[in-house]
Amino acid sequence: MSATVAGPLQESFAGQRIVVVGGTAGIGAAIVRGAAGRGATVIAAGRRASEHMFGAVQGVEARAIDIASEASIRAFFAELGPVDHLVVTAAFVRPGPFRNGSMDDARTSFEGKFWSQYLCARYAEVSRSILLFSGAYSRRPQPGVSIIAAINGAVEALGRALAVELAPVRVNVVSPGLIQGTDAYAKMPQDVRQAMVDGTAKRLPARLVGDADSVAGPALSLMASPYATGTVLDIDGGGLLV
Repeated sequence: MSATVAGPLQESFAGQRIVVVGGTAGIGAAIVRGAAGRGATVIAAGRRASEHMFGAVQGVEARAIDIASEASIRAFFAELGPVDHLVVTAAFVRPGPFRNGSMDDARTSFEGKFWSQYLCARYAEVSRSILLFSGAYSRRPQPGVSIIAAINGAVEALGRALAVELAPVRVNVVSPGLIQGTDAYAKMPQDVRQAMVDGTAKRLPARLVGDADSVAGPALSLMASPYATGTVLDIDGGGLLV
């Protein structure tokens, strides 16, 4: 007889403990707020963590971590102890041309997005699910982002492999397209950034560019679903279709 889930799926995390590495900004912070609003105790980890950063949001604790340091990651999770869910949105990359781009930048990018997620998953003590983040360049690359495309593909392969190796802990990957309102494009001039968003929105079937909350909702659903593992979820406004 097949096992079944009793009753309808409820996206409640009451009584659960969730750590979001990268939870102090952008998509990670939106996941922190969403999980706390569904009853979880949430640890928001980031390099610039501050106890005041989530204001009146109940059930959130901010802690510092340096994802560029294996020692920091190991110490963080040793002190943290068991959690129900691990989410890793934190990343830093240095894209550049393939032929004459800096090898130091390429290696730093792998450290900042692939190895950081690998090490978080390795050292965390997780009982329910792990959620990693890749990106649309894995399957729709552009000139100048070959290293990011390779990293995203590696993260997706890692997620599928860990779904098998770490079972019954569930492991999934979210692959966002262009997301507005995050730090990724904060250094661009405002008019250039807005032109990029407007131009992308016109091209996408969804006719809009999503924000952090538009990714956080589906991410929380993946975490809550007992039947979701080994999945790569594209949240890109239909970008892979055009």
